[in-house]
Amino acid sequence: MLRRHIERGLNLGLAPDQVVEVFIQLTFYVGVPSVESALRITKEVFEERGIQFTPTNDYDPNQTTQELYDKGAKTYEEHIGDIFAYYTEHPTAAEMQRLVFEYHWGAIYSRPVLDSKSRAICALAAMTVQARPDRQMRVRIEGALRVGITPTEIMEVLMQVMLYGGYAATNTMMQIAGSVFTEQGISLEAGD
Repeated sequence: MLRRHIERGLNLGLAPDQVVEVFIQLTFYVGVPSVESALRITKEVFEERGIQFTPTNDYDPNQTTQELYDKGAKTYEEHIGDIFAYYTEHPTAAEMQRLVFEYHWGAIYSRPVLDSKSRAICALAAMTVQARPDRQMRVRIEGALRVGITPTEIMEVLMQVMLYGGYAATNTMMQIAGSVFTEQGISLEAGD
């Protein structure tokens, strides 16, 4: 199934680096083993189509972990908002959050191949399929609105992934989205 979606993405005009970047973006949502598997299939598809792909190195290994953290915190704030809204003092949780800021937000989200809206769409899709808890979904929807995705586009993303995550997960996510829109005074009937 994944092979067909990679092929369709290429047929619809996605550049090879965009296909690869979508999988890199999903690393923190679906895990490294799933991303490695997807990249192996992507490599096979590229080889079958004669696509010569050389990955670019968008990561600066000279950055300190503090520079990565600062960059990640800034990116998180642009995409989601208050970096301390759900902060915990527990040492293990705080260390994990720091790693997420450094690598997910600092090293991955700042890569140039996908724009902010595309990254938010990837995150919405992955989190819907995985039926994430209400608070995580609410924060992600608010973030999608923050980077310019319209409520109608959010609902379309959710509808698109229904066949992958199931009706229950999608319906729950749509209910959460509706709640966020109401809280922000957004009406779908009024348009975007």
